[in-house]
Amino acid sequence: MIGATLKSTVLALSMLARSNSEIMMKTFFHHDQLLRLPKADFSRGAMRQPQKVLERAHCLVQAVTELGFDVQPPADHGMEPRCAQ
Repeated sequence: MIGATLKSTVLALSMLARSNSEIMMKTFFHHDQLLRLPKADFSRGAMRQPQKVLERAHCLVQAVTELGFDVQPPADHGMEPRCAQ
């Protein structure tokens, strides 16, 4: 089941796309993001059912694609940016 937060995010993206169709937010998604399937999340001092589920990722990618956003895989910049001081 899709939560209210996801619905409001998609609605906000929809309004942004309609109000300013010339400017599109850069949108990135990598299929490896689907490999993380937490069984539980620790939030506000308790174990809770995770909100980051496969259905959520698929719905977000589908929604932004239908709104005309160009979803691209992120570029691999290696380890150098992490090691920069």
